[in-house]
Amino acid sequence: MHSRPHNGGPGRWHPGSLLALLDAPARAALLTLGRHEEFETGRALLHQGDPSTRVYALLTGTAKVTVTTEGGDDAFIALRVAGDVVGEMAMLSGSPRSATVTVISPVVARVIEAVAFREFLDRYPAANTALQAMLADRLRSMMDDRAALTGSTLVRLSRLLLRLSSSHGRSFPRGVVIGLPLSQRDLAGLINAAEVSVQRGISRLRADGILAESARGGLVIKDEAGLRRVAHGVGVAG
Repeated sequence: MHSRPHNGGPGRWHPGSLLALLDAPARAALLTLGRHEEFETGRALLHQGDPSTRVYALLTGTAKVTVTTEGGDDAFIALRVAGDVVGEMAMLSGSPRSATVTVISPVVARVIEAVAFREFLDRYPAANTALQAMLADRLRSMMDDRAALTGSTLVRLSRLLLRLSSSHGRSFPRGVVIGLPLSQRDLAGLINAAEVSVQRGISRLRADGILAESARGGLVIKDEAGLRRVAHGVGVAG
């Protein structure tokens, strides 16, 4: 894990993230703002309903975005990774935080006061354009998520695993390892399914030789073509 930020190029950051979209001068300027902090797994960066006073630029690690429903349940709606900023929506609107952001693998971030972030956007107009592009990409992703919530739990789970493989997978001789510490409950939240149904789906994919478990407990896609067939409903009963 990188212990200190550096002015890495866009290849270091997740595609579509703000730090990937910024030009070199704006990226270098953003990485000097605020203070450097490290956050362990389980730490909440933001709490839903809190006032918006700062923005976090993630340099390493992964966080999940959840929303507490009126019924008191936590709905898992998104992941944030290296290059992403969190807290920008409340900062732009001046409204309280609309979601909670929790670390699921150790995060290194620049913690930037809202005033400093606004001044940065004023100094670098292209950064405003990049921020709008990032927000538009997130909106498209949310629409894709909704479109994917059709079909059986097994079909929806397979679609999700393919997306995670594309965005967060690492290729190894055994297959593609999804390098995210997501629990079965987390996966269930992302596809609006019951946890027990996701457990059954993973068990079936393992039995069919499509999935396996890595030495560190993550999921390995052994047969991407087979997973793609399931995602399209081919050979799926019910």
